[in-house]
Amino acid sequence: MPFEPDESIWAALLEACKLHNQPSVTKLAALRALDMKPIRTGTYALISNIYATEDIWTNFASYKKLRRSTKNKNDSGKQLD
Repeated sequence: MPFEPDESIWAALLEACKLHNQPSVTKLAALRALDMKPIRTGTYALISNIYATEDIWTNFASYKKLRRSTKNKNDSGKQLD
């Protein structure tokens, strides 16, 4: 890639891995997305949902808390002026 991937690129890869059931790449993408210190709540929601589908409830709860503590409370429904 001619540029460094940002949070949105890692989140897109994470979603694709979830969709195509690629657990090893999913873990890598999740770690890289978290290394970016995500500001979008959707990134935390995606990671917590992946843990929920794998029945890893302690990690699910911790990422749910991180999602609630972010400054950007909601990605969806934002009005662009």
